[in-house]
This record gives sequence, structure tokens and C-alpha cells, in this order.
Amino acid sequence: MQPRQIVLIDPENLAGVGQLPDATPSSLVHELSGLNPIGAEDIVIVGGDRRNAFQLDDIAKRLGGSTVWGAGPDGAEIALERAFSAIPRSAWDNEDAPITRVVIASGDHYFVGIAKLAHEMGRSVLTISRWRGLSHELAKNSDVCLALPVLAEMVA
Repeated sequence: MQPRQIVLIDPENLAGVGQLPDATPSSLVHELSGLNPIGAEDIVIVGGDRRNAFQLDDIAKRLGGSTVWGAGPDGAEIALERAFSAIPRSAWDNEDAPITRVVIASGDHYFVGIAKLAHEMGRSVLTISRWRGLSHELAKNSDVCLALPVLAEMVA
């Protein structure tokens, strides 16, 4: 049995900026992978605005994942939530590779519902965020919270 995780990544939230610098993909992937290894069997979904298409697609490609698009306030969060909701129950309960953890790479309060649902399904929740960008409610609904360096420090 090889356990898997669902990894939801909101790079714009992690960076704390709307327009992602070109160096974001390599820095962000390096930092995320250092805090929580991401395997080829994991389900990785990267969400954001199309104006960051190059950077978001690069992050998804480096992690073997897919990209979902959203625009406007909470656009990335809504797109990630829809993608999360579309994961079939058979994937969650696969006997050979069950999903045991949900990783939320964002500090946005919007992900509280996903954290609660993961717990209801008996899965653990790991949140990776900038400390200053971490919602108190999301932190309360996570089993573990890890700090991600500020993007300016990552690309310096």
C-alpha cells in the first residue's frame, strides 16, 4: 500500500502578490518539496489567474500536476475547490494507493471547508503558508502548519 496525498497550491497567495515573478516556479517548488516531499503518485493541483499562466503551468509541470484557472477575488480558491470536489471517491479509497493526507499550500481562509471535509473523511491536513498570510481558522483546522519563506527571500 502506497499512501498518496492531494496537494492544492495557490502560488499567488503563497507569494503574497498578484503578479508572480519569473523565478517563482523553481523557488516555490524547491521550498514546497523541502517542507513536504511530493511524489509522482500524488494528486497535485495548482490554481491561479491566467495572467500568471507561464509560472503556474511551470509549477504544475515540475510537480507532475495540473493547473486550474480562476479570476477575480477568490478565483484561484474557487477553481482549486472545484478541482478538489471533482476527485472521485474511488481515488480516495483506492486500496493500493489511498489518499491519506490533504496538503493546502495557501493560508487563505477559503480552504477551511476543504480542511474540515478532509478531517470528516478521516484524512490529515497539512497547511503550508507564509506565517503572516495564515488564516487563524485554517490553522485551527489543520493538523500541522509549516512556514514558507516570503517570496522576496525565495527569489533573492
